[in-house]
Amino acid sequence: IAFQLFCLLVNNTFGAYLGSMFGVIAVCIMYAVRTNNIKKILVPIIIYISLSTVSMLGIIPSSSGQNLKVNLSTFSHDVISDAEDADGAGTGRMRLWKACLKMIPESPILGYGPEQLNEKYAGELGGVLAGGTDRPENEYIQYMVFMGIPGFVMYMGALISMMICQLKKIKKMELITIASAGCALAYAAGACFGNSMYYTTPYFYMFLGMTARTIKLKNTK
Repeated sequence: IAFQLFCLLVNNTFGAYLGSMFGVIAVCIMYAVRTNNIKKILVPIIIYISLSTVSMLGIIPSSSGQNLKVNLSTFSHDVISDAEDADGAGTGRMRLWKACLKMIPESPILGYGPEQLNEKYAGELGGVLAGGTDRPENEYIQYMVFMGIPGFVMYMGALISMMICQLKKIKKMELITIASAGCALAYAAGACFGNSMYYTTPYFYMFLGMTARTIKLKNTK
């Protein structure tokens, strides 16, 4: 945990940092509920607080020259940004989100289809794809545009229903399943600030599959 968190801080991947923080908190809560043991969850919490503090002090190097303190300050500013600089929120993500949200009413049922935004998206962004991207840096908005509102609702409904179903069985859940659920939740949180990619999204579905398992299979021998 410490090494991977250090890598996130060095590479200045703030969105992934927020996602992993959410995942660790979720795992700690589920573990405490499942085992009634609070002592062990102190370890990842201490690691996160310690490394985050070190980064805020500027001791951990960053590929962009920004530390966690700068990221948190920028994030706080983006949350309360006024109308004049709202489009620059989230390192320009707000501009991408607004462009995609304007497109949804034009094809709300079927969407535009996977990876079909290039020309249309470029037009909404003033003829230039921001940062070379053809997606909105938010998977949930991306799916709404790709698949339409019904498709998005079914996708979110599947994830939420699975979460509710598993939480009801948490006392029977194996610890490896809780760890898998933490990975899936971390990705789901980080997806608010990123796109689906062939080298990341498949792992999300793999961990979702492992999260679906709750009760240890009995030995039939």
